[in-house]
Amino acid sequence: MTLDTGLVNPLHLCQEIDRALEDNAILVGDGGDFIATAAQIIRPRGPGCWHDPGPFGTLGVGAGFALAAALARPGQRVWALMGDGALGYSLIEFDTFVRHNIPLIFVVGE
Repeated sequence: MTLDTGLVNPLHLCQEIDRALEDNAILVGDGGDFIATAAQIIRPRGPGCWHDPGPFGTLGVGAGFALAAALARPGQRVWALMGDGALGYSLIEFDTFVRHNIPLIFVVGE
């Protein structure tokens, strides 16, 4: 996690995300390798605070999950952690978030 490669170290990034999380933060994971890494390092703070499509899930559902979480739990910060491939399926949803003033934090890893 501390190796300096001159590039973004995904292990260190996940460690910093874990440090930045509020106690009631909701995490949405969507992707392959990046989310598998994040799931090992980032600790959800309570029940119902980690959402992903599961081991055989559908890539690209993260934006919809994040939207649902933000609408179901107003006032709680929602973090959407996405791999670059998953983001390709749902990038257009950023328009929805902006038009409807839905605050989310998106972190895209490779």
